[in-house]
Amino acid sequence: MKMEDFQLCKTDEGVEFVQFMEGPTKTRQGGLQSKNRDFQLWMFAVGGERCPVALFKQFAERRPLNMQRSGRFYLSIKWNRKVNDNVWFKIQLMDENTVSNMMKTIVASTSLEESEKKFTNHSARKTTVSKL
Repeated sequence: MKMEDFQLCKTDEGVEFVQFMEGPTKTRQGGLQSKNRDFQLWMFAVGGERCPVALFKQFAERRPLNMQRSGRFYLSIKWNRKVNDNVWFKIQLMDENTVSNMMKTIVASTSLEESEKKFTNHSARKTTVSKL
């Protein structure tokens, strides 16, 4: 996923939403030659501390200034940042093993751990698309 795949929008009534415009991928039926989805994927603001639009905006603001609207979605974490540092990520892509281990950590000690299903970084992309 890339930051360019997401667009912050507003309805005519002024409700904010994030639109996900997924391009062709080799994992979708039709592969890289397939057209865009027949429907738009939107995530609406709901207010509160778990509002997906507010969290997306915060995530974008925590990225390096030149990557807040472009570049790969997953970046490496700045572990040694200063207390007042607003940037949490560095301009280094997060490698596949790190994302894979992160998924294992997320699943651990949750009800998902007891599931027979295997969760991967592809699951995260698929779940994001489904939830939107």
